[in-house]
Amino acid sequence: MLVFLFYLFIGIIVLLTVASIILILSSVKIQIKKLEANNTKIKYDIVINLFFLSKVKYFKIKINEDFINKRININKIMKFFKPKEDIKSQYNEIKFDFEMLHIKLEEFHMELSVGTEDVLITTVLIVVISTIFSILFKKAIKKYDSKKYFYNITPVYTNKNILKLTLSSIINIKIVHIIYVIILLIKGSGLNNERTSNRKFNDDCYE
Repeated sequence: MLVFLFYLFIGIIVLLTVASIILILSSVKIQIKKLEANNTKIKYDIVINLFFLSKVKYFKIKINEDFINKRININKIMKFFKPKEDIKSQYNEIKFDFEMLHIKLEEFHMELSVGTEDVLITTVLIVVISTIFSILFKKAIKKYDSKKYFYNITPVYTNKNILKLTLSSIINIKIVHIIYVIILLIKGSGLNNERTSNRKFNDDCYE
């Protein structure tokens, strides 16, 4: 019995080790064929693939509308940006998360209109979103092609929470970077302190 438990334990360790290696050496390709969203509904066609060493596809899933609609409320997302101070304080952390993920874009086309109940919040929000996408394009695109990459962000000043989005894109992210950012998020306040010391780690992962 003890021998059986020993070999079972070894087998589990080996299995977990192999699974971990495969996961760490994998990347996620998110193909957003079409995504249209506003305050009340979302229409989309999204395919998520997992690739080992960016070449061998071993997992594929299509996300349906019911899955998103039951879990995402646009108005709740907009209410996340309540006071102006919150947006400003969250900017560096959001910017850092994007950089740490090392997102790679194969294609990206987006039209976004955003408005809130406060004109100042809308203005700051537009600046934050525009800056984030500017950084995203700079970090995520190897060679710019206007036919493949385009975005337009428009403020809507109507004193209402408004969101209108049209998006199509192909996004690549290495799972090791997703895991790393999740670990930092779990650690909480350590994000900004880790920024400088961990930049080399993330650069090495892509070499």
